[in-house]
Formats: sequence, C-alpha cells, structure tokens
Amino acid sequence: EFDFGATNAATGSYILCWCQASIRPCLRPEDFNFYVGKVRVEAPRYVFPACTAKEAVFQSWRAWETFDDCCCNYYEAGAVGCF
Repeated sequence: EFDFGATNAATGSYILCWCQASIRPCLRPEDFNFYVGKVRVEAPRYVFPACTAKEAVFQSWRAWETFDDCCCNYYEAGAVGCF
C-alpha cells in the first residue's frame, strides 16, 4: 500500500497517468498519456479536535493510524486534552 500523503483533492476516484519527463516537459494534461491505474481519495476517519464535537463513545483502544486518530481515541476514553 502506498501513501501519497495529504492532499486538497476532493474525495472520489481518479485516474493516475504518467508522463516521462526525460523525453518531454510534461506541462500539459495531454502529455500524461500513460495509464498507471486508479487512485481513491478518502476523507480522514478521525480529525482532532472536530471529533470532540460529538458524543464520546469508547469501544476499545485501537491501532492509531494518525496523531488525530490517537487524540480522538483518548477523547473517547475520557481524556481532557491531547497536547
């Protein structure tokens, strides 16, 4: 699994295309003409402190994927702060 990191793209599915910059400048959309595959952009499941706006329901400790996930899990468990 590969992680492109944070993005401002809208959630949804995208087609990923490639341009070989060693043979052309890759400046126009039509330069990216080699199909690589699909990319799906998903919204984060846990965003701190937004997760504190809803009722805290602690189910269990989970394996945290992000710092926000950790903070939200601690909030669910009854912690007051996360800094």
